[in-house]
Amino acid sequence: MNTKILLKNAWSALNNNDIKSARNSINKIKGYNKNPESLYILALCHAINYEFSKAESMFSNIINISSPSDALLGNLGLAQLHQNKIEDAIKSFLDAIKINPENYDALVNLSSCYDHLNNLDTALVYANKANIIKPDNPVIINIMAKHALSVNDLQTSIMLYNRSITLQANQPQTYANLANIYHLTKNYDAAENILIKALKILVENPYLLNSLGNFYASRNQHQKAIKQFDKILDKNNSNTAAIAAKAHSLIALQQFDQAYDNLIKAYHNHPESPEIITELCNYYILNKKYESAYNVSLAFIKTLKDQSLTPGNIALAHSTACQHTSRLKEARDILENAIDNSHVTPEILETIYFSKGDILDSINLYDEAFENYKCANEIIPRPSDINYYENVLTGIENTVNRPFLDKVGTSNNQSSLPIFIVGMPRSGTSLVEQIISCHPQAYGAGELSDLWKIGNTISNAMNMLDYTKNFSTLSHEQLVEFSQEYLTIIKNLAGDKTRVTDKLPHNFMHIGLIECLFPKAKIIHCQRHPFDTCLSIYFKKFNDNHVYARNLEELARFYKKYMALMEHWDSNSTLSILTVKYEDMVLNQETESQKIIKHINLDWSDEVLRYHESDRIIMTPSYHQASKPIYTDSMYRWRNYRNHLQPLINILGDPEQYTE
Repeated sequence: MNTKILLKNAWSALNNNDIKSARNSINKIKGYNKNPESLYILALCHAINYEFSKAESMFSNIINISSPSDALLGNLGLAQLHQNKIEDAIKSFLDAIKINPENYDALVNLSSCYDHLNNLDTALVYANKANIIKPDNPVIINIMAKHALSVNDLQTSIMLYNRSITLQANQPQTYANLANIYHLTKNYDAAENILIKALKILVENPYLLNSLGNFYASRNQHQKAIKQFDKILDKNNSNTAAIAAKAHSLIALQQFDQAYDNLIKAYHNHPESPEIITELCNYYILNKKYESAYNVSLAFIKTLKDQSLTPGNIALAHSTACQHTSRLKEARDILENAIDNSHVTPEILETIYFSKGDILDSINLYDEAFENYKCANEIIPRPSDINYYENVLTGIENTVNRPFLDKVGTSNNQSSLPIFIVGMPRSGTSLVEQIISCHPQAYGAGELSDLWKIGNTISNAMNMLDYTKNFSTLSHEQLVEFSQEYLTIIKNLAGDKTRVTDKLPHNFMHIGLIECLFPKAKIIHCQRHPFDTCLSIYFKKFNDNHVYARNLEELARFYKKYMALMEHWDSNSTLSILTVKYEDMVLNQETESQKIIKHINLDWSDEVLRYHESDRIIMTPSYHQASKPIYTDSMYRWRNYRNHLQPLINILGDPEQYTE
C-alpha cells in the first residue's frame, strides 16, 4: 500500500478517534520517522492520549526537519500549555501568528496564557484580535471581563460575565467570577443568588458548592458554609478541598476537636494533599504547636523532586512555622522561591508578600518590608469600597442621634452579660479581650458576627445602605426579638460566666443599635496611634469586605470617619463607654486592667495580669501578639516607616500630634 493511501487511512482513523488504527497505518509507512506528515499524525495521537511530553517532543522534531506551519506551531504550544510550560507555549503561539496573524486558536490560546500569568493588559490585546475574527467566544469574553475588573470597570465586567453565561451556561467558574464581583461591590445578595441559580442549572456541581461555601465563610456564616461542603463530601468523601474548607469553618466556630479529627484522618488518607497539609499546619499554629506544623510541612516538601516548585500554600504554612520557631532564614528562602515560581497563583502570592514583609520588618529592613506589603496589597486589583463606607458612616452619624434613639426606644433588656469591644482593627481589641477572658467570671467569644446579622436583617440586605431608614421603623417587639436572639447565642457560649465579650471591632458602627437592644451593655473602645493602626492594618491581609485596608489614603479616610462616629456616640449614646489607649495599656498594664475590670462591674482578679499564660485560642490576625507578655515593640512603629507615610499625613496630619 502506498504512502498516500496509508496517510489518508491514518487521518481518517484519527478523525474517528481511532488512535490505534491511526498508529498502525503510520507504522506501515517506510521511513515514517523522517516523514513530517507521519510524525505530525503520531504527535496528535500522543496529544489525544494526554501524552503531552511525547507530543511536544515529536512536534519539535518536525520543526527540525521541515518548515513549520502555523497549525504545527499552535499544536506545539498546546502541548506545552498542557504541561504548564507557559513561557514556551507563548513563544510557540507567537511564532504561529507570525506565519498567520489570523490563526484564531493561537490568538485565543495566547490570550489565555497571558491571563494565566495575570498579565491582563497583554491578554486583552490578543483577546480583542480573536474577537474580531470570531465574536462571542466565552473564553475570550471571560478574559475581557477579568480585564474590565482589573481596571475597576465593574459594570462592563458584570455585563460580559452575564453575556458569557448566556452563551455557555454550563461553566461553573463564570458564575463564581460573577459572584466575586458582586461580593466586591458589597452586593452580597446578588453574589449569593447567582451561585444558587447556577446550582439549579449545574446541580450539586462541586466547584459551585465550594464557591458558595467559601462565600458563606467569608460572611462568617460558617454553619451555612459547612452545609455546602458536606454536600460535596456526601458525593465524594475524598474531596480534599472540601475537607480542608470544612475544617477551616469548624475552627472558626471553635469546634477544634472535630476540625482536628477531620484533618488528621484526611492527612493519613491523603498525605500528598497541599490543602489538607496547609489547614493542618494552620490548626497547629493556632494551638501554638509550632514544631508540629514545621514537621508536617517539611515532610511534604522533602517528597518533592524540585523543592523550588513547592506549592504556594505549603510554602506559606512552612514559612509561618519557621517564623514561630526562630528559623527566619529558612522562612525567607522558601517564600522567595515561591515568588519565583510561576505556578503560584496571585491569591497565594499576595499572602506570600505579606509574610515576607513580616520577616523583613522583624529584622529591621523596613523599606524592603514596605515594598513587599505594597506588592501584597496591589497584586490583585480590587474596586475601591471607601465611598460606600464613607456614605454608610456619614449616614449613621447624621441620622442615629439622641432624638432618633429616643424615638426608637429600647427592648428593656437589662442584661449585663454582653461586653462589646470596639474600635479599628489592630488597635488592641484582641489584647483587651484576652485580659478580660482570664477573669474567672468572663468568657472571650472573639469576633461574633451575630450583631451584624441583626444589622443585615434590619437593612433587609447584606449591606448597610438602607440601615438607618429601616432602623428608624423598628418596633418594640422587634427589639425584644433581636435582643433575645443575640442573648441566647452568647448564653450558650457563656456557661456559668457572667460576662461575655464580643470583640468584632466594626461593631463601633452599631453602638446605637446596641443601646436599643441592651441599654445596660458596656462598651470598651480601643484606641491606638492612628498611624500605627493604619500601618498595622495595611500590613495584614484583610478579606474583601474591607478593600479600603489595601490603600493608605483610603485607610486614613476610613479612620477619620470612624473617629467622627465615635465622637458622635460619646455625645449621643447613653451607654457606658470606656476608652482604652493601647499605649497606656503597654506602659501601665495593671492600672489599665483595673479600669477595665471595674468598668464591666467585676471584682478584681490577679489572673488577668497573666493573660499570656492562657491556652485560649485567638482567631484573629493578632493571635501571636495577644498571646505574648506586654511588649513595647509595636508602640510608635510608624517611625520605622517615615518614608512611606505621606498618604496618611495628607489626611490625618502630622503623626507627632498624636504622640503623648
